[in-house]
Amino acid sequence: MQTNKKFKPFTFLAVFVLSNIFSFAQDNITVNISASACNSYNWNGINYTESGVYAQIFTDQYGRDSTVFLYLTVKHLYLAIVSSGLDFCEQSQNVLTAITNSSEVLWNTGATTPSIAIDKPGLYTVTAVDEPCRKTDSLRVYECNVGIQENVLSGVRVYPNPTTGQLRVECRDVAQRLYGDYHIYTLTSQMIMRGQLQGETTIINMESLPTGMYYLRIGSETVKVVKE
Repeated sequence: MQTNKKFKPFTFLAVFVLSNIFSFAQDNITVNISASACNSYNWNGINYTESGVYAQIFTDQYGRDSTVFLYLTVKHLYLAIVSSGLDFCEQSQNVLTAITNSSEVLWNTGATTPSIAIDKPGLYTVTAVDEPCRKTDSLRVYECNVGIQENVLSGVRVYPNPTTGQLRVECRDVAQRLYGDYHIYTLTSQMIMRGQLQGETTIINMESLPTGMYYLRIGSETVKVVKE
């Protein structure tokens, strides 16, 4: 006589579920992610400043470890405008060049080439793009020294001018300190000195420079200084 055996479905289901949970807890899952950042990237409280492959291990509620690999690209974009002249006294046309490691630039004139020829004074701005990075620099070109102040920039005092060597740059408000860098050029637009503003007052040592006239550029503005 044939006997039909009856199985308890709930018992079988319980064994199946427990077996899979045990297997689930023993496996180590690997996850790959990618990211691109400008200058730095923060991942779970850790700040990364260089490109590379980084790993972190996470543990879930079942005690299972997961290793996450981060394929990170960190881009460091630089940009500066170099001019063939700061005014139009000696020439009727200047050439502005964007020095950058980006292959994409956009001038406020609409040009997209690294260098542009200009035939009139004004404020010229260029933006370099290397996603997700964007950086902007500006330079004001004057008409035969018109607008080049002898001692004062917007919110910045430069003294003594003329100087025998020590030139003081005094920032009158916090916003002006955000200018950051200063550059000193010869009258032929050769950059011979650069540095960073230090709080309210910065002392620039020009003792090693020959006597003569120079341009001091802070941000997009320029002041003429004389070394005696």
